Amino acid sequence: MQIANIRDAKESDTLALTGIYAHHVRHGSATFEIDPPDCAEMSRRRTQIQERGLPYLVIEVDGLVAGYAYANQYRPRPAYRFTVEDSIYIHPDFLGRGFGNSLLAQVIECCEETRYRQMIAIIGDRANIASIRLHEKFGFRPVGVLEKVGRKFGRWIDTVVMQRPLYVDARLTELRRVMERGSTREQTLQLAADFLRLSGNHRWIGLYEVDAGAGEVRNLVFSGPGAPAYSVFSIDKGLTGRAVRERRTVNCPDVSSDPAYLTALGTTRSEIIVPVFGDGRETLIGTIDVESDKPGAFSDVEEVFLEECAELIRVLL
Repeated sequence: MQIANIRDAKESDTLALTGIYAHHVRHGSATFEIDPPDCAEMSRRRTQIQERGLPYLVIEVDGLVAGYAYANQYRPRPAYRFTVEDSIYIHPDFLGRGFGNSLLAQVIECCEETRYRQMIAIIGDRANIASIRLHEKFGFRPVGVLEKVGRKFGRWIDTVVMQRPLYVDARLTELRRVMERGSTREQTLQLAADFLRLSGNHRWIGLYEVDAGAGEVRNLVFSGPGAPAYSVFSIDKGLTGRAVRERRTVNCPDVSSDPAYLTALGTTRSEIIVPVFGDGRETLIGTIDVESDKPGAFSDVEEVFLEECAELIRVLL
């Protein structure tokens, strides 16, 4: 009986990985490389991926490397930092045994644990039905075909682009449950504000509505010590005003160094203001303002979470 084991790839696997990939380069259209890379290059690629904290896994059967898979940055530019692309290669002697399923499941799990949000599959050759069906099984959906973008084996080859959402913050589910307990609009907003403050251990949070006609931002509810320094203020004032005017999240790591900061509460060191858009994002109807007593308190992950919260809260503004 063959026992399959999935583990992190290591330097001693380099020769096996190089051989598996060389077969696919020479005989398949899943990769658009023409000349197989040598062991040194394969080692460099693996090391680079693992140093980014991304999974590079092998599946081992009775001591033999039967295949490998990894996730890498989808694109190098910073705005793509939440998106990864998967790759899977199986030794020709081990095809058809479900090892691709096992590897892809593990790669997805690893990426969700590190809070990546989207996974892209770029499948060489639309005739590669096995790979397309594998990704469909794991919730990937086709989002396009790039026609005749590669040339290999004397013919033009298409690529199929598929996409799958990854990590969903469990706090969103809890926020929905909390909001369901509210019997009035104000009570529901208050429950949401209290939950968001406590879930991130933040100093203060306010939910505001934006009245573009009056040129004002008005506080609806708040959670935390004291009260809003300004319950009503002009759209052109403060960090909140900046977020409204520029229609984007403003994440200020140190309010004391930002001249746009409207108040001077000594316990506030950083603040994030997230716009709340109406249907279709054509109108901005409110904001979520969160303050912390720690500088640089709001990471990329927390920023994305609060933007997702804004989608839930918008129905109440």
